[in-house]
Amino acid sequence: MSSLRAIWRLTAACWLLAVLALTLPLVRPVAGPRRAHRLFLVWIGAMHRVLNLKVARIGELPEEPSLLLGNHPSYLDIFLCYDRRPTAIVAAKEFKWFPFIGWAAQALETVWVHRSCPESRKRIVPCLLEKLRSNRSAFVFPEGRTTDGVLPSTVRIGMFKAAAEAGVPVTYVGIRYGTRKATYFHDLKGGFLRHLLSHLWSLLCEPQIEVSLRYSRPQRLTCPERGMRRFENFVRWHLRRDVPLQPAHAVYRG
Repeated sequence: MSSLRAIWRLTAACWLLAVLALTLPLVRPVAGPRRAHRLFLVWIGAMHRVLNLKVARIGELPEEPSLLLGNHPSYLDIFLCYDRRPTAIVAAKEFKWFPFIGWAAQALETVWVHRSCPESRKRIVPCLLEKLRSNRSAFVFPEGRTTDGVLPSTVRIGMFKAAAEAGVPVTYVGIRYGTRKATYFHDLKGGFLRHLLSHLWSLLCEPQIEVSLRYSRPQRLTCPERGMRRFENFVRWHLRRDVPLQPAHAVYRG
């Protein structure tokens, strides 16, 4: 029974990803970004049902365009990175040409970054700030990669600096899954694709995956280091059943 459920979910998810990749680039220039975003929200709801994600939200999405900063425990997070307005998402360029998921991400005008290239990371900052000025939000993972449900030893401070310098509102987002099976980490080296597909299959066999999303109040940062510590403490508090309290992690200053 679980195998049949997994096959059905995988087929439906691939179909939905292909539909988004084909329709969104056509809807946006004809109907405008607002209607394209409404189509995206309908698509998100369908993906939640197909993957059987039961999402509980604590707090409210910001009223104005904001920089949303969230922890990154799983690749499922990409189905949670949205706002009440069109939202730009930052993702690793390695996934740009992945079948289905990469095509859909391109349709959403994802901002691609080479994670190992400092210059590439610097170039995304003005791009995201420009999107905020054009009444769009932006969603960024300061950890830079999935972390298997816990904060890594380093959180990149670049976006905190950019937010403080630009004076844009920042909202922290804590993501917690009800099962540790949903969390995922891989260094993208040998065996990644086989490992990813094996993990995805195990999730598709699950009857339901509960997700808790917690939103902070929007704030404007004056000190990047303090803002980063608040982010760490906010996420650690939301994950309090999974992550022991400990001193703040080291700051990555790249």
